Amino acid sequence: MAKAAKVHSEGELLRIKVVIRGIKPAIWRRLVVPAALNLAGVHVLLQVAFGWGNCHLHAFKRGVRRFLPMQPGFDFGRDGESAVDESTIAIIDLLCGKGGRLIYQYDMGDFWEHEIVLEDRMGVGALSICCLDGARSSPPEDCGGAIMYKELLSALRDPNHPDHDDLREGVGYNFDPEAFDRDAVNSALGRLKFA
Repeated sequence: MAKAAKVHSEGELLRIKVVIRGIKPAIWRRLVVPAALNLAGVHVLLQVAFGWGNCHLHAFKRGVRRFLPMQPGFDFGRDGESAVDESTIAIIDLLCGKGGRLIYQYDMGDFWEHEIVLEDRMGVGALSICCLDGARSSPPEDCGGAIMYKELLSALRDPNHPDHDDLREGVGYNFDPEAFDRDAVNSALGRLKFA
């Protein structure tokens, strides 16, 4: 059986924009990633870029196809969806042209959905994995998803809210939902190593 032709050049880079769905104003990151990076690597990269703790299940989804970390003896297929091992698929295989989209789901309890959009195929260049831009801090882990995050922000803004003090202590007194530190994100991304 013949191998499928490569759809990218060795060392090609992509510029993607990743937005957490369901939150206004948007929480997003614009990233440069290798076209050949498999979805398992993209997961790690997104965890770092958004400051998530990598302590929950995740999946990628395009149409009815799901891409997951496979575990022996566990059937990830459900409701007519087909599941594929995320380590066998490069991001470029799913985001072939400008505007191509992919969903990244994180924490199946809180159900954070991130929309990944291919903005540009950058060719082979001197850049490496990095964050070009972004906005706002990611929600704290285990805060209940987009709807509960809105309620959390409302309580944090209102010192008279009955849960204000407990919630402020829970998320940390330094938590600023409007803060975004590109240098800190790039420093953390710079420590990642991919095979």
